[in-house]
Amino acid sequence: MAVNTEKISSLVRQLLVELGEDPEREGLVKTPTRVAAALDFLTSGKRTDLKAVINDAIFTQKTNSIELRVPASAAPGSVLTLTGKARWLACTDKVCVPEQADLSLKVTVGNAATHDPKFD
Repeated sequence: MAVNTEKISSLVRQLLVELGEDPEREGLVKTPTRVAAALDFLTSGKRTDLKAVINDAIFTQKTNSIELRVPASAAPGSVLTLTGKARWLACTDKVCVPEQADLSLKVTVGNAATHDPKFD
């Protein structure tokens, strides 16, 4: 269902009047249209075709696994800090913007390695 931005603009204009504002005042003339456009954008996700956004970018691999080796000098109970950098694209239907984050995780060294086949 498409958003009726003309009706939303009219309702915002009416709201401004009810709040005691003059919607014809220089700083408010375009406000109803801006609010309608903002609400259209902010609620656009529910009208977006998920298959078109994903564009067959679904992969069968469930994780991006890496092997971590604990230094021999690390005693059980000691804390190690793992750091990394993540990079990805944040996309809309019109543009993709590169994003990134520096990540840090503190882990406590355990007594012994265990193997869980679900991570194979």
